[in-house]
Amino acid sequence: MKLLLILILFSSCNLSDCQDEKACSYYKEKIQIVTKSINKERIDVGRVNNAIVFLEKITTINSTSDGNYLGRFNPTKADLKKWTEWYDDDKHLLFWDNIKKTVKVKKDNRSE
Repeated sequence: MKLLLILILFSSCNLSDCQDEKACSYYKEKIQIVTKSINKERIDVGRVNNAIVFLEKITTINSTSDGNYLGRFNPTKADLKKWTEWYDDDKHLLFWDNIKKTVKVKKDNRSE
């Protein structure tokens, strides 16, 4: 009986866990780029812009950073907080698309 209860609890906890390590790792890499930019560490501005574009597309949370025709290069702490919270809540929806060679988001059935 105890084993059954443990298995039920464990399976319910896994819903919010990362289901695809490659996809989650890629997402976390983009978060690290944004973190370095916010902390004023030396990082290529092209990588910062690419990270912002990626995170906006995956999460549908737009950055509040300023930008120009070249892109966005100054993500904010608020952006980072929102994208990190999204990851904490929805990382189980991430998957690696082998054809497109990028991360995608599974349709979330919770809203239906």
